[in-house]
Amino acid sequence: MNNNLLIIDACCLINICASGKLAEIIEGTPFDYLVSKTVHDTEMVDTEVIDSLNPINMRYDDIINNGLLKVVDFSDESEIHKFLFYAQIIDGDGEAASLVIAEGSDYILATDDKKAIKVTKEYAPNLQLLTTPELMKSWFDTSDITEQEIKEALSNITVYGRYKPSKNNPLKSWWEGILK
Repeated sequence: MNNNLLIIDACCLINICASGKLAEIIEGTPFDYLVSKTVHDTEMVDTEVIDSLNPINMRYDDIINNGLLKVVDFSDESEIHKFLFYAQIIDGDGEAASLVIAEGSDYILATDDKKAIKVTKEYAPNLQLLTTPELMKSWFDTSDITEQEIKEALSNITVYGRYKPSKNNPLKSWWEGILK
């Protein structure tokens, strides 16, 4: 298993961008971040608003160009067939592509999409799943950041990413406690 290779879906990636700490989170967590070509080409094309929350030279395109986030694609035709299957039942190309690549390479999948999580648990139950709160808690636990910095990042995700952990997310109370 590639325990530190993580493919991040658009929903989590948008949240991390919205935090205003994109590069710091990617560098400050114990993962090597990957994004599917499908997500990169279709869902991350208009990042201007959330990018403006991040410092110049640390925005989405910058972290791609600097190799902090690598774009990956399907490795063979069987993954394309699996992608078509997953895209139909998930009803999302980015989620399906991320799942197929994660499953085919045994990467960790980071997604907040409820359907993608459900399909992953059903069709790829051994695949490790992470959500935005788990990525943010990992950053807080493994980096030398203050509670004020994590509070600001979570607040930005809530406001600009329009994200709150689901009621079933095990880190919902941690998230809410930080924001108080």
